[in-house]
Amino acid sequence: MSHTLRRRRRAPWSRAGVLAGGAALVAATVLGVPTASAEEPAPAAGDTVVGELVQAWPEYEHPADAAEHADEKPLTWVETDSGDAVRVPTEDIEDVARAELGARVSVTVGDEVVDEASQSGMEPARELLAATVVAAAPADPAPPVSPAATVTDQVTVVMVVPKGAVSDGRNPTDVVNAVNGTAAAFWSEQSDGAVRIQVTAAAQDLRAPTMAADCSDPYALWNEAAAMAGWTRGPGRHLLLSLPAGAPGCSDGLAEVGSSLTGGGRLYVRGASTSVITHELGHNFGLGHSSELQCDGAVETGTCQVSRYNDWYDVMGYSWDQIGTLNAPQAARLGFLPAGEYAALGAGGATTTYTLVPVSAASGTRAVRLTDGSGKIYWLEYRQASGRDSWLGTGANWPGVQAGVTVRLAAGQPDTSLLLDPTPSASGQWSADRWTALPVGTDVSLAGGTFTVTVVSQDGGGAVVRVSSGRAPVGSLDSAVVSGVALSMSGWALDPDAPATSVPVHVYVDGSGTALLADQRRDDIAAAFPDAGGAHGWTFTTVLAEGTHTVCAYALDVAAGPGTTTLGCRSVTAANRTPLGAVDGLSASGASVSLWGWAFDPDQLSVPVAVHVYVDGRWAGVTADGARPDVGAGFPGAGSAHGFAYSTQVSPGTHQVCVYAIDVDVTSRNTPLGCRSITTP
Repeated sequence: MSHTLRRRRRAPWSRAGVLAGGAALVAATVLGVPTASAEEPAPAAGDTVVGELVQAWPEYEHPADAAEHADEKPLTWVETDSGDAVRVPTEDIEDVARAELGARVSVTVGDEVVDEASQSGMEPARELLAATVVAAAPADPAPPVSPAATVTDQVTVVMVVPKGAVSDGRNPTDVVNAVNGTAAAFWSEQSDGAVRIQVTAAAQDLRAPTMAADCSDPYALWNEAAAMAGWTRGPGRHLLLSLPAGAPGCSDGLAEVGSSLTGGGRLYVRGASTSVITHELGHNFGLGHSSELQCDGAVETGTCQVSRYNDWYDVMGYSWDQIGTLNAPQAARLGFLPAGEYAALGAGGATTTYTLVPVSAASGTRAVRLTDGSGKIYWLEYRQASGRDSWLGTGANWPGVQAGVTVRLAAGQPDTSLLLDPTPSASGQWSADRWTALPVGTDVSLAGGTFTVTVVSQDGGGAVVRVSSGRAPVGSLDSAVVSGVALSMSGWALDPDAPATSVPVHVYVDGSGTALLADQRRDDIAAAFPDAGGAHGWTFTTVLAEGTHTVCAYALDVAAGPGTTTLGCRSVTAANRTPLGAVDGLSASGASVSLWGWAFDPDQLSVPVAVHVYVDGRWAGVTADGARPDVGAGFPGAGSAHGFAYSTQVSPGTHQVCVYAIDVDVTSRNTPLGCRSITTP
């Protein structure tokens, strides 16, 4: 047999106290999936169901519960024209080409599938044996406008008591005021008047008798209430059921996620929380959740998780006490961010400095859109304690949400906005990490280095942000070694935007700089970066004064990147050691005087030491580079090429002979090897 079904975006549940958004289409953990009615039995294995896809996201009452279920997928099912529904595994329908929101599909179902949702009280999903798209999603309907051109979205409020619940005696006016007041004002403000919400008339009080349906089947609940109230689906038409606050098995809020801003939709709330109502209407308009992408010690790479609803700034995140400004990706998704209120930069664009006004401002550059080569879109905005976000600077900000420049990634359902953390913590600290603003003066890399964002300054009036489209140089200060007073440094550097080019490297010793070029052969770099080649090594040597010094190396950008990369800084200590040595012998033979010995500089073992010989004050120089295996054995590591010998002719008589070993690094220093007297005939 054949069934007709609809698909909408996933939906969430909401919460009491701090509410985890609303439930878009699916309610709390005990909520059952819509089941086939008695008039139209559930399809048997092998039956074909034709209709539109419906998708929903379960929301949980507390943030801790939401985090525990962060890896779950949204729920997917089909709703027939009569309101019956069949659930199918989400991961299976994701593989069907063109199975977009609103598309008509034909699916062949198999046996029941026991999954986590069914273990939580929902009916089991049905195995998906085959699926095709019959027709693409319809075009967005035109928004309805009342004759007075004042209302785009008409909300019918119906007070009902689901089966098994008890009326709480709530005044219908409270719900009407919440819709016409806070919710209507928010969406009108965020859309600059494009969305105008109003309850059609006084709330219809249908709390007696109790309904036949309960929250285990939200479609049956909506259908029963719609029939009683005379509501029909249409563009810009919303059906809002107000349930008793203690209605068992019901979510705090549940809404269909619409295919467009103008499509209308159904929702229910327990109580009259303005933040929940505002959030659920956002789902009707087609928004998913504002969540956070948290990565282990990184901004957007490595081990990551999506923390559902964890954008505390935004109404589509947690539904809590405050209703902050709609963030840039959500506003852009609905067409609420005109071109004059944001700047745009693509991959390869020139480095640009922007002045952002607070996103809560009515005009000015409220956001910057960054688009990488793959089409991924990032949004920068400035959250300041002003306007709708004034709560950031008051005691009402009890979660400790941070003011400053934030960055978000535009995404698809169910999380149409992902807040990124530019100061990422380790995974063990994710639950307590509320620091999501870009630090002033710190470079933050996005899109694999395609963009580098730096907040130059910020104050109450705005933030100055520099964005470089390009990657910073990479490299390393591999070593900084001091031998005595001789400093030797080495490393490598290259610019990934110009990998074959040898980049400049600047080395600073206590603030005094020397320019080098990283053009020496490094086979290991060639192996690691095949497109770059190996001409990216550098070395630097100098002599230091005795004491402690700071040495730093920097690689300079040669393409359109953000500029300089710090390769490293080290603290080194120079302490000179003078040469070691000895005069082993002094002899006379006729008019000839001869001496021999050894000497080496412990700071420069591979460099032969100069030896100065004075005979009666007359200078002569020799080099200690002769073979002395005994010295090599006595000083392991020093080598054996440290011997010297000297002979000269003298007149008869007594003569003074003095020998000195000269320091290699500081030639003004020496080690006296001794003075002796010798007599010749």
